[in-house]
Amino acid sequence: TSTNITGIASSPYTFNVSPTSNTTYTVTALKGANCTAIAADMTGSAVITVNPRPTAVVSGSVAICSGSSATVSVALTGTGPWDLTYSDG
Repeated sequence: TSTNITGIASSPYTFNVSPTSNTTYTVTALKGANCTAIAADMTGSAVITVNPRPTAVVSGSVAICSGSSATVSVALTGTGPWDLTYSDG
C-alpha cells in the first residue's frame, strides 16, 4: 500500500505506522520544489518488526482450609522473560 504525503516543510520528516505484521518501509517517489528524484536518489529502509502481545491464562480451583496453601497456574505466551502482577481482588 502506498501513501502520498504532500507539503512536507522540514527534514527529517517522521510519521507513525501501525502494521500488524513485519513490514519494511521505503520511499518510492520523491519530488522537491524544482526536481523529481530518480531511484538512485532514494536509499535505505525502515524495518518494523511486530512482536506478538503476551497473553496469560490463569487456572487452578481447589477448596483449602484456613492456613493451608494452594497452587495457581498461569500459562504465558509471547517472548519471556515476563513481568507478571496478580491480584486476589
